[in-house]
Amino acid sequence: MDLTTIAVSLDVKKELDKLKGNKSYNEVILNLLETSVLSIEAAIEEITESELKRLRDTTSHLHERMENISVKDVKR
Repeated sequence: MDLTTIAVSLDVKKELDKLKGNKSYNEVILNLLETSVLSIEAAIEEITESELKRLRDTTSHLHERMENISVKDVKR
């Protein structure tokens, strides 16, 4: 198994110590990473939904403007 060493600030170490209990630092960090990944996935999904809504709204607005331009051309 490959080992990786990471350096953390004393503040981060204190927070890890609070979470650690009888677990190893590796377990605590892996748990944090797993929950962070889920949060990141949820954030990406939320951003994607938000972006899709914005694109739909923009498309709808453009269609309305195109219809208005067409109506003006017909009236001429």
